[in-house]
Amino acid sequence: MSIAKCGTWEEAYGVVLAVPGVPVDAAARRARRELARSLAVWQGAVRPRPGSDPSVEGWVVAWRAGLCVRASTAAKYDSHLRVHILPRFGRVRLSQLSRVEIKSWAGVLAESMHGSSVCSILALFCGILAEAVREGLMPFNPALRLRAASDRPQERAVAEPRQLRMLAARMPGGAGLMTVTAAYTGMRWGELAGLHRDSLVLASRRGYQPHGVAPFIRVDPLCGALHEVAGRLELGPPKTGAGARLVHLPPFLAEMLAAHLDQHPYPYVFTGGRGGWWHRSAFRRQVWLPALAGDPGHVDAARGQTLLGSMTFHGLRHSHKTWMAELHTSASLQDYRLGHLPRGVQGRYEHHTPGMILRLTDDLEHLWHASARFPEPATANPPERVPGGAMRQITN
Repeated sequence: MSIAKCGTWEEAYGVVLAVPGVPVDAAARRARRELARSLAVWQGAVRPRPGSDPSVEGWVVAWRAGLCVRASTAAKYDSHLRVHILPRFGRVRLSQLSRVEIKSWAGVLAESMHGSSVCSILALFCGILAEAVREGLMPFNPALRLRAASDRPQERAVAEPRQLRMLAARMPGGAGLMTVTAAYTGMRWGELAGLHRDSLVLASRRGYQPHGVAPFIRVDPLCGALHEVAGRLELGPPKTGAGARLVHLPPFLAEMLAAHLDQHPYPYVFTGGRGGWWHRSAFRRQVWLPALAGDPGHVDAARGQTLLGSMTFHGLRHSHKTWMAELHTSASLQDYRLGHLPRGVQGRYEHHTPGMILRLTDDLEHLWHASARFPEPATANPPERVPGGAMRQITN
């Protein structure tokens, strides 16, 4: 098949025949160029530089030097390389890599790992080898289009307002309020774990409502989220540019946060017992899982029952999205509130308004009061001050 006749990306790789009159997009042109280069290498028209058949480990060093991603993403890549890719292929020359060997290795990984994790590792390895192809070090990518069989996605547990209230009531200190805030705002874990008190604008504390709508939380574009990189906690930007936003609060939540801050001496809103940032794993182990499991010995039978057993903290974000859909919230406001980029024609032309925000906060207020038969979550316990008032990073 002639490369010049390829009309689609799939066609460039010999998957389908050309369709006369169909325009060639940018992806197809890139695919044709890569295919032409591969064929030229095989035919001797393009020769890799002398001595340029490095080992996978040697090429990874050069590839890593040019990597420009977030620190958390770089840490994930380094982990995949250190634990999985380099132990198996580090000393193998690029010219000796075999698609069958890579596929077999992926199958071994899949026996002991979640399908999504194997896909992530394969995607990284494929990307690294694709760069080697572009550098002329390989004629083709042996990992191209290799994908592990993904596990069938399980139905994610979504909390009802009453279940959420019960769950939060089982948690100590401000952890319950953090859970309620996550469910009624849709904010991400890092945005809440790193939330500074100066990012809260609460009318009940300041006597006015800026922007004339409702109390809100401001997610800062530079330091609006807490990130954990190689076990170290640090503040940084939210997950995406759209994550920098104002998240408006229903009145009940603004009042609860104001009461919490009145007796909370630390700069950050949701902390452990001594004012330190929460590690996500510590919160899950010490607070989240015990609350889901319940206390069989509790005098209140409802507190002894298992509640939302498969739910994760991220499930609170799914719950908020589901509640907004049930309340017929506009798609533009849903995307903005969750920190998502608008999508499609609707995302481009539909915009949220103050009226939409007020209707949503009123509806969320109603949801909260409709679940009032269950006790409210505890706010802060009597705090244990850090000497000198300084913040310390601790594992709770």
